[in-house]
Amino acid sequence: MARRPSCESFVHFLNEAIHSSTDTVNQILLLIGNKRSRARADASHAFGYGMEVYFWSFVVALMVFVLGGMLSIYEVEFFIDKAPVGSAAAAR
Repeated sequence: MARRPSCESFVHFLNEAIHSSTDTVNQILLLIGNKRSRARADASHAFGYGMEVYFWSFVVALMVFVLGGMLSIYEVEFFIDKAPVGSAAAAR
């Protein structure tokens, strides 16, 4: 008889899908920053746009930090709600 997938496996697949999507968006943002940083100097930016790559890298770092933290909190809460405590000694 085939085993039915558990809720935990669904959470792992969902986590992996979100992780892959986040990696894709990160790379797109870094490509945007790289392309925009190559723009030539103009009247409003006398030294060029080279520093813009650092801004987009910062955006990516914030996104990874925030989304990773949110997923970690979600998974911890999911597993805490599912884990039964058999005795007071196990709760320590």
